[in-house]
Amino acid sequence: MTEKIGEELARITTGIEAAEAARNPDAEPVGMVRARCSAREPAQVYNLRIPVDHIVRLRRLADQQGVTPSALMRTWVLRQLAETEATSAQDERSRFVAALLHRLPHVAQEANTDSRISPRMA
Repeated sequence: MTEKIGEELARITTGIEAAEAARNPDAEPVGMVRARCSAREPAQVYNLRIPVDHIVRLRRLADQQGVTPSALMRTWVLRQLAETEATSAQDERSRFVAALLHRLPHVAQEANTDSRISPRMA
């Protein structure tokens, strides 16, 4: 059973490599490579539907940066998540400060009223 799976994977790999070579005949042939180390963090794979014309642009950009298209997309997604979270945290801090500033005149007025009512201790 395991031997049949290995043969099927080899057949699929050969088909993928042939398709890549046909798509870009000037490129150096690159075989599939298994990662040598395990992932630092648990990860999950998501399928992403992207129009073909955008895939061509993505591959070109990834090639210019010397990374794979999937690595480039992963970088973009993680960067956007970080920026969104940072913006959200900044918005929360801004709302907190605005609420404090709004409340400050009332607190000062209450403090003045309290100081006139109760004697100050020296």
